[in-house]
Amino acid sequence: MKTAGELSQFVKNENIDLIHCTDVLSLIFIWRAMLVKRIPVIYNVIFFYEWTRVLLFNFLALLFVNKIVTNSFAIRKDLFNRTVFLSNKFDTVYYGIDTSMFTPRINGQANKFRSSLNLPEGKQLVGMVARFDT
Repeated sequence: MKTAGELSQFVKNENIDLIHCTDVLSLIFIWRAMLVKRIPVIYNVIFFYEWTRVLLFNFLALLFVNKIVTNSFAIRKDLFNRTVFLSNKFDTVYYGIDTSMFTPRINGQANKFRSSLNLPEGKQLVGMVARFDT
């Protein structure tokens, strides 16, 4: 309740016109701001939810969310199959990647990333593109 009140006050003081969120729990925190100021909410779904979260999301999205953006057709289809009365709010936006930033190495050319980390050429690297929580 305290967090919802603080967010509501922040929205009021900062003259916020749009809220963009990506977590079901954030919808719980913004409910007061939504009721007081009627600010449009865009909700971004980037992964498949378990059933309990889908039920909570469905209820809160019916009340508070103006547009639901998915990052793939698979996520959109999953939400369509597991929610009710929300399909008119769905849009899919595919993330773009500037491929000019990624160029294949030419033989004999130094690997700048490995060099910046002081890693030898044979050392295996593992990459992650995601949010990492502990």
